Amino acid sequence: MERVLEFTSIGNAIISELLKISEIIPDEFKISEKSKKFSEVIMDFQYFKLMDKIDKKIESDGNLLELDEFIRDNYSRILVRFYLAFESIFEYANNLNSLINDLNEGEVIQESLETIFQDPEGCQLICESLYLYAVMLIVLDIHIPGPIRERLLVAYYRYHSENFDSSIDDICKFCRSTSYNPPNLAHTSIVHFQPHTAGKGYPENFFSRVQLDKTFVSMVIETLKTEDIYHQMQKFPAAEHRTIALASQSAMLFACLYFQTDTLMNQNSRMREICDKFFYNNWIISLYMGLTVNLLDAWDGYKAAKSALVNILQPQMIREITTDNELMMKKMIESTGGLLKEGVMNESFLMKNLPKIIKIVRECNFCVRWWILNSSEIYTKKSKPFHDLLKEVGNFKEEKLYELILNISQLELCIRDIVKDLLENRESKWTNYKTEVNERLQGLILLFSGEMTVIKIEKNDHLKAWFEEIIKEIATLDLQQKPRAVEKKLIQLMQAVAEVQEYHNIQSNALAKQRLDEVLSLLSNMIHLLNIKDSILVDLQAIGDFSYAWYLIDEFTVIMQKSLQEHPSILIRLRALFIKMSSALEIPLLRINQCGGAEELVSITRYYSNELVKYVRKIVQIIPHSIFNLLKSIIELQTNHLKELPERLEKDKVREFAQLDERFKIAKLTFNISVFTDGILAMKKTLVGVIELDPKQLLEDGIRMELINSVSLAFNENLQFIGKSKNPKDLLVVENLTKLSKIIDGYRRSFEYIQDYLNINGLKIWQEEVMRLINFNVEQECNSFMRRKIQFSRYQSDAIPIPIHPPLQGDSSINFIGRLGREMLRITEPKSTIYVDLLTSWFDVKSHQEIVNQKFTAKINESIEIYGLVGLDKLYSFMISDHLEKIHRQLLKETMKEKQWIEFFQKFSNDLGVRKTSNRDNNLKPENPYKNYQIFINKCSKLLPNIYQFIMCLGQKQIWRNHIAHELTTTSRLNCRNLSDSIAAFNDALLLELRAFELDNNKPRPNSQILLDLNKYLEVTGQYKPIEKVYVKMGKNSNEFLTYLVIFCLTHLNHLAFGKNLLKYNKTSGHYSAAAVTKQRKILLDLINSSRYIDGHVFALGLITLMKQFHENNYLQDFIELFGSCVLEMMEFNLSTKNELNLEILNGIDLLETIINVTGISRIILEEIIPPELLDQSDYILSFNSI
Repeated sequence: MERVLEFTSIGNAIISELLKISEIIPDEFKISEKSKKFSEVIMDFQYFKLMDKIDKKIESDGNLLELDEFIRDNYSRILVRFYLAFESIFEYANNLNSLINDLNEGEVIQESLETIFQDPEGCQLICESLYLYAVMLIVLDIHIPGPIRERLLVAYYRYHSENFDSSIDDICKFCRSTSYNPPNLAHTSIVHFQPHTAGKGYPENFFSRVQLDKTFVSMVIETLKTEDIYHQMQKFPAAEHRTIALASQSAMLFACLYFQTDTLMNQNSRMREICDKFFYNNWIISLYMGLTVNLLDAWDGYKAAKSALVNILQPQMIREITTDNELMMKKMIESTGGLLKEGVMNESFLMKNLPKIIKIVRECNFCVRWWILNSSEIYTKKSKPFHDLLKEVGNFKEEKLYELILNISQLELCIRDIVKDLLENRESKWTNYKTEVNERLQGLILLFSGEMTVIKIEKNDHLKAWFEEIIKEIATLDLQQKPRAVEKKLIQLMQAVAEVQEYHNIQSNALAKQRLDEVLSLLSNMIHLLNIKDSILVDLQAIGDFSYAWYLIDEFTVIMQKSLQEHPSILIRLRALFIKMSSALEIPLLRINQCGGAEELVSITRYYSNELVKYVRKIVQIIPHSIFNLLKSIIELQTNHLKELPERLEKDKVREFAQLDERFKIAKLTFNISVFTDGILAMKKTLVGVIELDPKQLLEDGIRMELINSVSLAFNENLQFIGKSKNPKDLLVVENLTKLSKIIDGYRRSFEYIQDYLNINGLKIWQEEVMRLINFNVEQECNSFMRRKIQFSRYQSDAIPIPIHPPLQGDSSINFIGRLGREMLRITEPKSTIYVDLLTSWFDVKSHQEIVNQKFTAKINESIEIYGLVGLDKLYSFMISDHLEKIHRQLLKETMKEKQWIEFFQKFSNDLGVRKTSNRDNNLKPENPYKNYQIFINKCSKLLPNIYQFIMCLGQKQIWRNHIAHELTTTSRLNCRNLSDSIAAFNDALLLELRAFELDNNKPRPNSQILLDLNKYLEVTGQYKPIEKVYVKMGKNSNEFLTYLVIFCLTHLNHLAFGKNLLKYNKTSGHYSAAAVTKQRKILLDLINSSRYIDGHVFALGLITLMKQFHENNYLQDFIELFGSCVLEMMEFNLSTKNELNLEILNGIDLLETIINVTGISRIILEEIIPPELLDQSDYILSFNSI
């Protein structure tokens, strides 16, 4: 028996796992536009026919290989999880076969298939084992369609060959695609099984992929057909309630009949018997946890089943059934409404009328179930007439059914609460009743003793002694005794008291009669209390089962939300419905709990609880949504209509600034918001499965969701850069940022104003949600640069999901952060602008107008706040890393390993050293270095021709990172000076510890986690140097690459243009202005105007960034020495020929000085290579050499 129980436990766990993993199917494996890109690396079972050919094609194509590695790196774990789920179904079927064989062959001690069917519990379990296998297959085909299964299995086969076992071929055959094409669940909330759409042979062919014992299947079907295995008829004794009593069995029978389709096709009498017993008044059934099936469609292809069903579901019969249920609905609404009136349903009323109330609950649940299932929008062309007939005859209105659902939910909750209270306090209530009876009887004894002076009643010793005897009898009553014996004695005592009242003519005395009536009432309550048992709650759970509406309840979502908008206080009643829905969790958890699977129980309970909580949040979200709609009106009034009050106001302008009408509107809107708030806060804390719903937390989460939706929409709409600016003087990006900052400021101010009325911490919520929104979008944007993508973001939340807006057509950016970052790069494109480091500004090369300066980052700060600046900085870091990876991959990993290039670069260094030594030792006239360099330049031009683009991109992004860091530093010093200083001090202390550790390894090394945590604070406060960061590890061949960089710089020297050379410093004004046009500046201006220029500062920063990736300590110094030697050689040659220093030499000096200034390297290193006198010549030539 334990093995069978284990089967049912595993079956429910597998179904839960299938539902879980169906929600995480990667988009690349779905049939969608996104998956087309991967169509050549993600294949169905056709792959097995052309395996070698396809593998060779992928290996020979770099793009396909990259896509293949992307799938492998990102989805390996998910593929394993899917495979294990498929394998578990296959093993379940095989293990079930093994169990049946063992039982038939007597391998199980004291058990056989017959004895299990004879045992009530065993009969349930063995029938469920077959039923759950059928449900697994149906759920598998609905939630993970065949084409997707094949793709997942092929991917697992290709990426996990080391894990193969002998069963993988069988699993592939078992899970291969069927002819069933389920509806897209993304477009519907109702999960409906439609086997008729798959054509002939489905699902029986799918069900027969693992052949089960035919005798076992027949026994299961026969048992389900003839017996009430769950004994539900006791809970639904009325004949008309038979279908609801046998609802679970009818679902099991429907599923199991697909293992024996001969019954569906040919056995008319058996199918007639089945339909008459299980389906005579309903044609839509719930198969498992709300998974529904329309029998009129599902059995359309089976002759016997169709004939039997149509025979009983005649239009006239449907009319009669519908009419009866319509009348029943009206009656139940009235009955439940009467019971729910204030003051009616109390402890005493419930105990006295429990059977009648339970009957109403039973009839009400039957009515609700019939209407929810059969009125649902689940029909095809063939079954539509039945649906239309029901709606027409029944005069169906969803609002009436919704009212009945609320009534029965509230009534059940009320009954459950009272019964639980009675059970928990049974002993104390029993004692109280006995005490009160004793008090009443003592009063009667005193009354008939003749000792009362106020009331003159004739003394009666006989009655006095009789009441004393009754007290003794009542004192002997105890709840620990047999209930039947206690109940019998109480009934006897009640009869005796009634007889005393009748025979002794006590009725003539009002006081005595009142006391005896009270005694009779208390004794009656004791009998009722005696009959309050745990079985009432069990019966109530079975009667009130709502699992059939797990998905169908979503059809009432709009009605629920509308009622909440109109009457927020109705949420108190909706709470009862949520509790009723949570009772559905008992279905999948019962057997797991009995089996003792603690881990599986927690996991599955949490899954279903989370699903229910999602739905509850969806309903309740209408309140925060309505609040935010009102808040938008407040924002509009505060931002565009209310005037800001000055610090001092003249008396005659008070009325003007009072703006009474506008302030009244704001007050009215605020009141309406408080009404919504009171409505949600009136709901008590509610346990939904294993998750407690706190109304205050629900309100806060709802507010957070609406806030993040609104802010996300504002970011998405305003950070689009299509068209032209309305003001010709402004850039479009500046105009959009100004507009966005105004919107964000309006939200922030109004949120601050309304927080007290919502009883929330507005500032905390604002900061947390805006930070989460921006960080999530930054993460998604950076994902495109990562080989291993982040699949499940830590910033995303099920309770408060961040909306994902589709990218703009033709835009490479994924979201607004990417668009803003790329727009900033576009307007400062080095091809059309030049950066002047002295002014920290970009200038347009054509108009000579300033485009962007440091104020631009302040504008960004106003619109997307600190988190946006930090996000942009992170995005640029990823872009820089991507550029460096490409350089590393294309140049260092491939080209620099070739022997010819290594020898080539070594020759350049050696030749330079030889010339330098020879000229110095022999005092010879320098050779023409330009000719020597040109030979190397010509050959290197073929080597990575696009490295120039990479270096310019690196420099541009590093400048932006510097601007962002400056703005972050300024803001942190203004807004949180103490924090900024503390972080700086802590950073200095850690650096000292690190240096001490480097000098002496015996000293403690700072904890790495502390360093990581501190780094986050340093980034937010701008206390970092972007140029010093190491992004990638470049590895070996550094000397050859250094030589290559020197040749590369020599290649572009005649095109470099440094913005600082176009300015002069005015000591009087303290500002920079355009410098006088000298001969060399004329050449420089002509170069810029010809658009053949290279922005020297950008070029230098890109070069520095690239060289910083080599971990050798003196790499930059080595570059300065080698490149400086080249510049010196050119200078010596020019001076020896009595020519002035040309632009190439001047640019070479400027490049070296820029590197020194940016990196902080000592100028002495440069002066050791090039004499200071020669270095000073460059400034002189630029400034004073006339045209």
